[in-house]
Amino acid sequence: MVVTAPTLVLVEGDSDAAAVRALAVLVGCDLDAHRIHVSSAAGVTNFSRVLVDFVGAHPGAGFCGMYDVAEERHVRRALADAAIPIAAHESLESSGFFACVADLEDELIRALGTEAVERV
Repeated sequence: MVVTAPTLVLVEGDSDAAAVRALAVLVGCDLDAHRIHVSSAAGVTNFSRVLVDFVGAHPGAGFCGMYDVAEERHVRRALADAAIPIAAHESLESSGFFACVADLEDELIRALGTEAVERV
């Protein structure tokens, strides 16, 4: 049996984490089977602590995340604190972090439509 490294999906809050987990169920993705951990940072200012702890505990593991576009500076700081190099002009998407224009819930509505999000 091959054991794969875990992957962290980092989001700002509990409702964001719940939405990602519910969406995974809706599309048939077994997060546990893929060793994907969806984690709320309890606020974007905590991204640094969560990311540093995860990278320290799981060297070489994958990670990605979502954040509200207005909070980009906190995500850049978190990557720097975790010693993950990213140039000032480089998109955070290149490091696996994606900006939500308003917030994650708004992005889900825009991507899936209101009815699908209400079912989630």
